Amino acid sequence: MARMSPGPWWGFNGVNTLELRNGLFVHSFYVIFHGQVSRNYELRSVTIESRGVRERRGKRWSTLVLTTGGTRRTFTGRPNDSEPFIDALAEALSA
Repeated sequence: MARMSPGPWWGFNGVNTLELRNGLFVHSFYVIFHGQVSRNYELRSVTIESRGVRERRGKRWSTLVLTTGGTRRTFTGRPNDSEPFIDALAEALSA
């Protein structure tokens, strides 16, 4: 599980939870007036477009760009939280 923000900036658009569960990629986020929402994607519909670590103003950030169900999504997170998840996702997708 990793906590990452949608988009190129950490925390600007809120913080989402990304998980791997039983062969599914789970993207959970909070929607005003609806509460917590989870979207499940089968791993075969998920593709990692790019991943990387960048440094800005002395802080390091992980970036993950992936396609889920035909939609391209960008997530940004702290490397110590998100890098283990990104590695696990890449391994699950290559299996």
